[in-house]
Amino acid sequence: MADDKVYLKLQRITIRPFQDQDVADFFEYRSDPVANILQGYTPFNAIEQARDYINEQKKHSFGPAGQWIQLGIAENASDKIIGDIGMRPLDYDPRMVEIGFTVAAPFRGKGYAKEALAGLFSWLFGEKRIHRVMAITDTENHATICLLEGLGMRQEGKTLKSFWNNGAWRDEYLYALLSEEWISAN
Repeated sequence: MADDKVYLKLQRITIRPFQDQDVADFFEYRSDPVANILQGYTPFNAIEQARDYINEQKKHSFGPAGQWIQLGIAENASDKIIGDIGMRPLDYDPRMVEIGFTVAAPFRGKGYAKEALAGLFSWLFGEKRIHRVMAITDTENHATICLLEGLGMRQEGKTLKSFWNNGAWRDEYLYALLSEEWISAN
């Protein structure tokens, strides 16, 4: 794997850079306002937005402090994008990485997000020697909370009305996991 490109082939999925053929699938799940109600982005309202987003992400690589990179989660059997996963080394210390993810509604509850995050954690803590991974989630996003805790992440804090989403201030939890915690558990 090249230093600047992320490509992780896992049991049922591959985490990879977006490709031109991903636009329609990406647009489909990123434009669903109900499915994305607890996400930190505005749903797309035109396929051109998805195309522009993918074209912009093709320019990004993992590593620059403060820069998000968003990668596709592709089902191995079909190479269909079923979600995406993002990561951003922090400005003040790039040995710490914030992550985020989205899985299309038809693929939720089937272990794809867990497989993607576990693969990403192994890569970040192993190959990239990252010290700490963090995730921030809405306090009402129960599925994500269960997933993060199931992967060994611990809740480190709660922020009150810290995130404006869908016309209201939302509360959020901060979750984190240290390299030594992941390595000793896996």
